Amino acid sequence: MAIAISPRDQTEFVTKADRELPPEQRTVFLLRPLTNVQRKLIEDQSLVMDGASGQAMPRMGSVKIEAVRACLIGCRNFCDVDGSPVEFQTEGKRNVLGVNVEPPSPTSINRLHPSDLAEIVDEIMAVSRTTVDEGKG
Repeated sequence: MAIAISPRDQTEFVTKADRELPPEQRTVFLLRPLTNVQRKLIEDQSLVMDGASGQAMPRMGSVKIEAVRACLIGCRNFCDVDGSPVEFQTEGKRNVLGVNVEPPSPTSINRLHPSDLAEIVDEIMAVSRTTVDEGKG
């Protein structure tokens, strides 16, 4: 029997560096998996044809940001270098990769350290694959 998956599922994620901290000091990112449609749209957008060579070239930077916009839904205990809390801001309801969500604002995305952003993207992709695989009967 096939088991339905829910795009409303969410998971908590802690970066590798923060896993060394006591639990009360860790930043926790709240993520949702990509839907099947979003995963396929990302696959379609991941390559672009190079006009000069005629070869497919990877186009991952903007695709990764779209994954974060679609799947990063909040965080807890996110602070600046002085220890002051950083507010997680959204853009309000928007269509991102075919689904209406409240994506993080560019300001919120820009506050993430590049290594944390890379880990968040990797986790979104891993959670999305796992969720789809678990839905198989």
